[in-house]
Amino acid sequence: MFNVEKSFTGTIIGAEPLEPKQKAAPDGAFDVGLHIQDDEGASDWWRGEISERMGTGNAAGKTQYEMTMGSLARIGFKGDDLTTLAEQLMGQKIPCNVKKSTSQGKDYYNLNIGGAFIEPIGMDEMKRRMERTKSLCSAGASANVFAAKEPASAATGTATASAKFDPFKKK
Repeated sequence: MFNVEKSFTGTIIGAEPLEPKQKAAPDGAFDVGLHIQDDEGASDWWRGEISERMGTGNAAGKTQYEMTMGSLARIGFKGDDLTTLAEQLMGQKIPCNVKKSTSQGKDYYNLNIGGAFIEPIGMDEMKRRMERTKSLCSAGASANVFAAKEPASAATGTATASAKFDPFKKK
């Protein structure tokens, strides 16, 4: 069991279907379990739910199935035939991170795989987005989220004009 926050390269030493961990999982749901070990011999299970249950927060638009399959794809799993999970992944070295969370005064250490929650976009895509954002900032587009809004004047009840915020301008 991991009991400290860290990032590491883990080795998959087990892969199998498990009963769902979440009590709210619908009938027919199950978890995919990957037993992962670090270089010091510590190990723990990563679990991904296979169900139609919707995610929450930033993942509200995806099912648990979609999120789990996305995580598995990030570490090299091909296709959607989970009967080949062990065959494809046993012995593989994968990027992992352990993050601490606290609930009702108790600390939990959650194992994430494949750089979970991080979606690389690559240099070309970053440059494209940066140019688009710079263009919006300099053009003063109405959809410009970087445009600073000054508070309404208490005396007149009207907003005052503001200078455009340029996140790329050196101070």
